[in-house]
Amino acid sequence: MRDVQAKETDLQAQLDQVDYALQPENIERVVEPLARPILKSRGSNVASQLENQKSKLRAQLDQLEQSRIRLEPAIATADAEVEKLQRQMELTNQKQNQSPTQTPPAQTPTETPPPE
Repeated sequence: MRDVQAKETDLQAQLDQVDYALQPENIERVVEPLARPILKSRGSNVASQLENQKSKLRAQLDQLEQSRIRLEPAIATADAEVEKLQRQMELTNQKQNQSPTQTPPAQTPTETPPPE
């Protein structure tokens, strides 16, 4: 579960960076110093690449969210099962401690007579 949460955090940070880079003023800042018409068209190419990256990151985040949604009830069920088993063990231990332990009498080995 921690791995899923860590990946979600990392992907969200990457998505935030892409969103920031996609702001028109940030794309213009990259393209404007070059100031040539051909290079200005590259700004839309940069935006397109960033949009693609954003879509991929969003898809990964959605997959992680679905994993987390499935993991949470599974973990809760496992925790409940562990608690149930612990209670059963405690009850068994209490019953064993309360009832006197009877050890069967020790059997002494009997010697077999030598063959005649």
